[in-house]
Amino acid sequence: MGVGKIAWSYNNWRGIDKFTSDIWRKLGGESFYGFVRETGFAFEWWNFYEDFDRDYYYGYIEWGNQSRPKDFKNGLILFISRRPDDSKMYFIGFYGGAEISSTPYDTGKKIPDLIPGDLKDELINYWRSRKSESRGCKKLLDDVDQGVTLKLEIRARKELSAVFRKENYIHIRQAEAFGEGKELGTINFRSDIELEKVKKLLEQALEEHEKLRESTSESEERKYADEVVKKIRKVLSVYFNYPEFYCDEECKDILEVLKDYKKQIVLYGVPGTGKTYIAIQVARALTGWNTDNLYFITFHPSYSYEEFVEGIRAKVTEDNRVNFRVEPGVFKVIVARATCGLVRHLHENGSVVPKNSIPWNEIQEACKNIAESESMTEIKDEDVNKVLNTIADWARSNQLSRNEELMKLLDGAPRYILIIDEINRGDMGKVFGELITLLEEDKRLFGENYMDVTLPYSKAKFLIPPNLYIIGTMNSADRSIAFVDYALRRRFAFYELEPDKEKVPDVKIGDISLREFFENLNKYLEKKLDRDHRIGHSYFMNIKDGDEVKEKFKRIWCTQIRPLLVEYFYGREEELEKAFGELYINNRIDDKNLKNALESLKKEIEETH
Repeated sequence: MGVGKIAWSYNNWRGIDKFTSDIWRKLGGESFYGFVRETGFAFEWWNFYEDFDRDYYYGYIEWGNQSRPKDFKNGLILFISRRPDDSKMYFIGFYGGAEISSTPYDTGKKIPDLIPGDLKDELINYWRSRKSESRGCKKLLDDVDQGVTLKLEIRARKELSAVFRKENYIHIRQAEAFGEGKELGTINFRSDIELEKVKKLLEQALEEHEKLRESTSESEERKYADEVVKKIRKVLSVYFNYPEFYCDEECKDILEVLKDYKKQIVLYGVPGTGKTYIAIQVARALTGWNTDNLYFITFHPSYSYEEFVEGIRAKVTEDNRVNFRVEPGVFKVIVARATCGLVRHLHENGSVVPKNSIPWNEIQEACKNIAESESMTEIKDEDVNKVLNTIADWARSNQLSRNEELMKLLDGAPRYILIIDEINRGDMGKVFGELITLLEEDKRLFGENYMDVTLPYSKAKFLIPPNLYIIGTMNSADRSIAFVDYALRRRFAFYELEPDKEKVPDVKIGDISLREFFENLNKYLEKKLDRDHRIGHSYFMNIKDGDEVKEKFKRIWCTQIRPLLVEYFYGREEELEKAFGELYINNRIDDKNLKNALESLKKEIEETH
């Protein structure tokens, strides 16, 4: 972790305009104003140029009186700067996944190409005027004149990096943020800042951007705030193990199961317990809010192996001929993408795994094609097969030693999540086919008993990487766990989400508590039917105190709860009439009928005992 001081003296990181250019001129020799987003060009070389590189930002640090860190890989660097009009310090952005190298990274960009044409001459004249004052400026000028390729000593992951807009800079009191005796303004970089203080700054930035997201009506502002919130949350998750930014207690329990016990889980429960919502929470926590690594599908009775893994599809050509070809299913594509992410991660961390032992170069182009495809239908089976065949062949003869370092490296790989909604509505044994064997953690890539299989249509090899997780959701009122194939049951963990009365708003309809009504309704359903035929809290969660509570309850009762009760008691409607009276018979929602229904429910519960 580190904090870098940016020596630009005016906080407009959105690029050069006439106003900021005038300020830069007025500052003269007192400051060197660099410009960033549009040009990627500054004396310190902190660079937020969007189109510079697909995956990385690049930078350079003046080390001042602090020695260069010996090992700074996948670290976090905060940007701190002073503003000339008030001389205060501000937290204005961060580099995540930052690496510092003694051998500069070759960006492949020519320095003169990064300077806007209308400013190039002016900047060159400015640098020439400072030639005698700064060796850095002289070298920079020479490099511009000679058209040298830009090489920089820092690079950082775009997905973990952000720059804030001017109105969202975080004012910092130096002593509070960095401690006494750590005058940041005298040097350009510090790596000894306490982690708790770095975390506190990030939390404050998160709060500011969440406020912006909620308060603005401008779509561009919301989009910007969403992006920054996503990145800050991801950074907090990656560096500070912060699942609470995505998770409630149930979500944290499920995370523990997925990390320590099984890599696939089924969340089951009665309707309305938030199964899909929790599944997405867990997926976001696992991926660090990287929605590009999250995939969502829904099973249904006709969902097949051919759609899930691979199958032969007919394609009509431009000359109206029909061609038959093997096309990958959604699971095969996700496995290929997760494998690409894992192998790239191993390749880039050669200190643990020798780079020449990882066949990343052999599959790099195929991985790029898969990643850049805009939809599943555009992905070519040849690319997917290239990835899986290459890694399977390599894994058979190059299984690495399962030591602590490798396990830690694997745990740090980017995670990919497949959410299967309504997983029990499909024939799970038929859809997964022979791949159920590979789901076990010990049979996955780098597992103790690694296995791969040959697929029936493409004849390609198939494996499952350790960084792929599967989360299924299952409505237990529709189908009990007992009906799930035992071979699949053994390979999935099952986690029940129960109705939670504490999540029902504590509001009243007349004198009747909505929470009390919900609690007794479920007790009644459990006594008359079973625990799989209760209802969940999410039906009522949108009712808030101060709303038209009675009207909202009426809509929910008439359109959701009553139809569900009719289904539950099909052929036994007289029992509902007895228990709910006018509330059921005529949908009459008033204080008297609701009170009578609650008393009847309590009586029925007692008599059932």
